This record gives sequence, C-alpha cells and structure tokens, in this order.
Amino acid sequence: MTLKLAGLLSVLLLWWGSSQAQNISNKGKEFWVGYGHHQFMEDGSNSQQMTIYLSAEDKPATVTVTIDSSGILPSSWWRRTYNIPAFTVISIETTTAASFSASAGAVGAIPKNLPGQYDARLYTDPPPAGTGGAGLFRKKGIHIESTESIVAYAHIYGSASSGATMLLPVEAWGYSYISLNSNQDYSSNCYNWMYVVAKENNTIIEITPSVKTRAQNITGLQPGVAKQIILNKGQIYQVIGANTSSDANGNGGNSSTGNQLTGTVVKAINCKPVAVFAGSSRTANPIGCGSGGGDNDNQQLFPEHSWGKRYLTAPFSGTPATAFATSNYKVAVKDPSTKVYRNGVQLTGLQNNNYYVFQSNTADFIEADKPITVAQYMTGGGCIPGSWGDPEMVILSPIEQATKKTGFYRNDDESIVLNYLTLIVPNGGTGLSSLRIDNSNVFTHTYTHPANPKYTVVIKQWNAAKAQCLVKGDSAFTGVTYGIGSVESYGYNIGAQLNDLRAIKHVHNVYDSVNKSNLFTCKNTPIKLSALISFQPTKITWKLDTLGLPITPNVRITQNNPVPLSSQVINGETYYLYELGDYKFTQAGTFYIPIETEEPSAVCARKDQMYLEIVV
Repeated sequence: MTLKLAGLLSVLLLWWGSSQAQNISNKGKEFWVGYGHHQFMEDGSNSQQMTIYLSAEDKPATVTVTIDSSGILPSSWWRRTYNIPAFTVISIETTTAASFSASAGAVGAIPKNLPGQYDARLYTDPPPAGTGGAGLFRKKGIHIESTESIVAYAHIYGSASSGATMLLPVEAWGYSYISLNSNQDYSSNCYNWMYVVAKENNTIIEITPSVKTRAQNITGLQPGVAKQIILNKGQIYQVIGANTSSDANGNGGNSSTGNQLTGTVVKAINCKPVAVFAGSSRTANPIGCGSGGGDNDNQQLFPEHSWGKRYLTAPFSGTPATAFATSNYKVAVKDPSTKVYRNGVQLTGLQNNNYYVFQSNTADFIEADKPITVAQYMTGGGCIPGSWGDPEMVILSPIEQATKKTGFYRNDDESIVLNYLTLIVPNGGTGLSSLRIDNSNVFTHTYTHPANPKYTVVIKQWNAAKAQCLVKGDSAFTGVTYGIGSVESYGYNIGAQLNDLRAIKHVHNVYDSVNKSNLFTCKNTPIKLSALISFQPTKITWKLDTLGLPITPNVRITQNNPVPLSSQVINGETYYLYELGDYKFTQAGTFYIPIETEEPSAVCARKDQMYLEIVV
C-alpha cells in the first residue's frame, strides 16, 4: 500500500507481501482459478459453462489463458492469447483469440470433457468409483497472464444457475484462510466445496475441515483434524462437504442438505502463498425469511493478513432499487476471543470456534477488536422484494481497504435482467459530490448509512448488459456489484485493496523537538527512518544499500531480535516502533527502501518485505 503525502519529504505507507507491487489490489498480471464443482457435473448432463472475463482499463493488454501449464510439452497445453484494447472487457467464450493451441481452438468456454476436448473440471466419478471431486487435481489449474495489470473474473452458469467471482492476482495471495460458504440445501447431488491453488512447486498446505467431507476414506481428511498436502505449481486440492445422510466415510446420502464447510481452516505452512476459493454446487441457501430457487456460487477468499476491523454493510436491492433484501452474514475470526459488534451490540453464538452468523435487511456497522473477514449472502425467493434474484455470496472489503478508483464488469449472461452497484461512500467534504460512476453523478438512490452517518449508501441500477463500469472519487469507498433475474443472480466485490494491514507509517524529522513524527523534511536534512509494526519480528533487514548514492549512509543494516523503542495502541491494535539512526537524502526524487522482516507466526516463520516510499 502506498500513500504519497504532499511536502518536501513524504514518507511511507508500509505494506507487506510482494516485492514487485507498491499497491496490492484485485488488479494484476497473473491469476489462477479452477473449475469448481457444479450440480450438472454430478447429474451427468454436464450442461454448465465456465467462462473468464478479462478487463483492460487504461492500457491495452495481451493476455494468455493456459490450462495444464505444468505439462512438459507446450504443444500439449490448452492455450489462448487475446489482445485487449484499453477500456474493454472480453469473455473468452465469445471472443476470438489472436493465437491459440490446437487443443484450445479460437473461441469457446473453458473445456469440460466433451468429445475431443480437454477437461478442466474439478470432478471425478462419485464414490466408490472415484471421489466425486474431492482431493488432488494435478493438471486442472487455469492460469491467466497479462502484459499489463487487468481485472479478471470467473463465471460458472447454466440452466437457471449462476455464480461469479472476482479473481485476485498472485501478489494478493496469503498464508492463512478460513472458508466462508453458503448454507447447503437443494438436492442430494449438490455440495459445499472449497479448493486451494498453488503457484509454486512443493507448496505444503494444511487443511482442517470443519465437518465430515466426501470420500474421507480416500482423501484421509477428518473433521477437526489438520492434514498436510503437497501441491506443485498449478495444482489444486478440492474439499467437498458430505451429504448430511452420508455414511461414515462421507459417501452416498440422499438428503437435500449437505454439510457446510464454513470454518474450514487452510494454512500454507512452508511460506509459499496460496489462493483459496469457496462455493456450492447449487443451493437454495435457506435462511429465516425463506429460500431461493437454487444457484451455484463461488468466491475467491481474502487472506487473513488483509482482514480489517471495521466493515460497513448495505443490503442488496430488489425491485425496485429502494426495496431491500434480507441477507445472511458470516463473520470469521482467527482468534475465538475476538469481540465482534454489530451496531454496538456484541455478537454471540460463535460456531466452530471461528465464525458468527446473523441476518439483516438494513445497513450495518460491524467492528471487532481483532481482524475479521465478512461475507454477505443473497437468498432470493421471499427474502428479496420483487420477483427476481437467487442465492449468491460476496466477500466484503473492510473500511481499511477502501479504494478511490475501481473498474468492474457487469453482465447479462443466464437471463440477468438488472445490474446493480451498491457503494458506501464518506459524505464529508466532497466525498459524495466527487463520486462518478461512468463519469456521471446521477444515481438511482442514496441514503445516509443508519449505523454510521458519516457515510452514504449509493445505489446505481442499470438494465443488464455486458459492460465495463468505472467508478472514482476523492474519498475511498467500498461496495458490491450484482445482477438479478428470474431465479437468477451473480455478484462480487467491486474491487478490493488487499494490503497487509499490520504496519503503518512513521518518520521523525530530527530538527523537530515538538512532534514525535512528521510528514516531511528537506534534502540534506537528517531524518530517523522507522516503522510501526503490529507484531514483534525476530529480524529486520533495512536494505539501504539498494538506493546507492541518494541516501547516506547507504549500508545494509540487519537487526537480530530487535527491541522496539516503544509501543502504542492505534484503533485497538498494539504497534511496536522500530527505528534506525540519522539518515539524509542528497538528491530529489522518489525512492523506495525495502525492509525485510522475519516473523515466527503460527503459520510459518516467514519472511515478508515492506517498502518505505520517500519523496524528496
């Protein structure tokens, strides 16, 4: 995460995780995704489709989509390359590729085992012949690579079922996740699922299922028991929740309900980050107000290091846009002692020792004393006003990860009739007046957020179309976008920041005897370089030598078992101050100082890299 501050010297917003990017978001150059389980794989019709949407914004991009990129011979790969103009979105299902392998062809959906086709589905025959999709898939990873930063989505749909997800680039991946899934109730051939994707060879993951899972006698998974699995680049491990009337091994069963995988824990224990997706083959997602018609869903989960403590929510709109749906919310906590509040009232009823559930048809304020992640679930049916809508899930962004600019894709596939955008925007100053949706400040409906009047909920409704939407303002906002039709829906986050929130800026001008920290200094004026970190690292390496002449002295400094100078509580979190001696910048310009930390975390004793951005 980077913050440029006006002044003679503007220092630092610290972020962790990627040595390449200065601002971690859902925009990126490399993505991975899988073809998650769907009801129509199970019933033999195989009539579902999966497509990838690729959105280039301010720059044209050349994007390559590959399946089985871990293969030895490139000639055997499923591969297409697209040349995408700026401010353009394409679907690989309908857009002709600029180049392609013989096995891929020029156009069409992700292959699904039709005659002569490759099979990307995360599916095998049901037990006892196979695992029904549970376990390791070695050559199914769908790999997206771009010459410029793009936004990417995956959409699985077919015959009145639809679910889409925003994809996260590899630099946004993490080491620790808790699965968030919808309630599972539709048919005996429908299941909760989640899967893990690796981007590096010899990635060791640890999965602790929250419930009994399918084909346990083959996978070796057991509820509440951690199991380690080794993945190589592009490989996927999928977990399928068992039918509630299944046998002791999680096989068979004729109930319409399935075990819910919410609360399943995934860790990358040898410090190689992974992606985690959660979804359902199809579900009516029943809650107190009723059930939907039945939809598949899938979302890429946010890693633990990007979780926040403050979330503003807003209900989905039905028809009309001013009529609001009742949503189910699930709040995951890493630490069971975490206190979570909804509009000032503490939540109770912790499930699986790591998540809470509540329902609401109002805009709410969720806050906690430790980081949390939140998912919002649409049900449809009697839970949404009007005759449209169906189950869907969206992972929400915390206030701490709000953005001032985003682009997303709205869609009309599978009988979607209306597209919606629901934003939560600060209303102080010019926060609301500066907001532009496709360069317009005309909105369908707005109202002051009832749980936090410093914010306004902004709703934009369109007739459904395949279109790119761009949103910007001078104040950071959060939001979701979704589409509804007759027993149909899709939805995802509008665009997320995914910065590591464990560090914040701190710099001190030596000549200032009044303030403990400053925003600026002058060339050839001494400053103390420092960092406020929310954990106590065992080692810090300040890589000043990478800057060369502009900084003096320019020697790499390593601090083993560093002792913090002080600590302070910020937004309920304790941060520790680590500081170097006096330094000067002898040249004007913008400089980035890399700082590497080693953290003995519960996941792995990993190394992370952060940057100080200095403008002289």
